[in-house]
Amino acid sequence: MFKKSRPADSVGKNINVGNITGMYGNERRNTINTNNNLFNLQNQTPQSALYNKASILAFVIGIVSLLVGFIPLIGWFFAPLWPVGIILGVIGLKGHFRKLAIWGIILVALTVGLKLIFWLFVGSIGLSVFY
Repeated sequence: MFKKSRPADSVGKNINVGNITGMYGNERRNTINTNNNLFNLQNQTPQSALYNKASILAFVIGIVSLLVGFIPLIGWFFAPLWPVGIILGVIGLKGHFRKLAIWGIILVALTVGLKLIFWLFVGSIGLSVFY
């Protein structure tokens, strides 16, 4: 019923997956468009490649700082990377991976907020014990 034909160089072209004959004899052609701009990064400029790398790095810094941030005292060693993650996220907003840049900014801000709230809470408990 479906005849699949896919040439080796079909990236960015329409792929014919066969003809479908309907009830009334009308013929419709099924094609799959493989020109996906998200993964078509071959023709990118060096400037957009820099933006893409910045957004990926911001996302990775956000994930690592959030995961390591839950370890007591060790999470503060990643504190110098927090502004770096936010700056890279803002730079990465201009690239193709805009959602990664946004999530990197959110994760770094969440890490900073959780660390500050936790230590303010611990500090208030410590003060209430001594006074």
